[in-house]
Amino acid sequence: MAEERPRITLGDHVAANSTTNFSSIATPAIIATNFEIKPTLLNLIQNNQYAGLDHEDPYLHLHTFIELCGTMKIHQVPEDVIWIKLFPFSLLGKAKMWLNALPHQSLTRWSDIETKFLARFFPLAKINQAKSEIVTFLQKQDELLSKAWERYKSLLRRCPSHGFDDLT
Repeated sequence: MAEERPRITLGDHVAANSTTNFSSIATPAIIATNFEIKPTLLNLIQNNQYAGLDHEDPYLHLHTFIELCGTMKIHQVPEDVIWIKLFPFSLLGKAKMWLNALPHQSLTRWSDIETKFLARFFPLAKINQAKSEIVTFLQKQDELLSKAWERYKSLLRRCPSHGFDDLT
C-alpha cells in the first residue's frame, strides 16, 4: 500500500514559515566539541558595531572586529570560523539589513563575507574618491610636515586598496 501524503491546501502555501534557521551566513562545521563564545567578547563586538552610515569606515570596522576576535582563542577552532560566527553581531541598522537581505546560506567563507561587505560599503566610487584625495594631496598652509604626513598616512589607511606602490 502506498504512503498517503498529507493534504496541502492553498492556505498552507501562504502561511508564514519559520525563520529560526534563516541566515545568509552558512554555519561552518565546527571541529571543537565545546564551542562557546564568551559574553565579554560578544559585548566588546556589540560595543563596536557598524551601521553602514556614510561617515563610518568599513575597513576600520573589519580591522577592529578582527582585532577584538583575536583576543579569544578556542582550541581546534580556526580563527575565521570565530569571525564568521561573530560577524553578524558586529552589525546594526542598514548594515544588518544588508546582511539579512543576502540569499540564504550564500556566504560560506570569511573571504565571501569580507568581499561582499566591502563591495557594499566601500564601492568603486568611494575607492576612486579616496584615490583622488591621495593623488591630489597637498600640505596645508602653516601645517607642520609631521601633521601633513600623518594626514596623508590616514588617507592611505582609509583606502588599503589604493593600488599605489611605495615609490608613487
